[in-house]
Amino acid sequence: MALYGASTEYVLHSLLWLVDHPEPVSSLDLAQMQGIPPAFMAKLLPRLEKAAGARSRGFARWLPACPPGSR
Repeated sequence: MALYGASTEYVLHSLLWLVDHPEPVSSLDLAQMQGIPPAFMAKLLPRLEKAAGARSRGFARWLPACPPGSR
């Protein structure tokens, strides 16, 4: 039995990766790194931002690197 859904796991993996790699990345980069569709990752990032208040915690420094229309 899984403790978390797939979406949660992808977001957690992305956050852990971003902590170790401060350079800007796009949602496409994060999706390719995890082998998931880019559109799926593009849907996850805004949810994370809204739910966790991630923008106020510094997560926003990666978001401008996202291609237009991906967030």
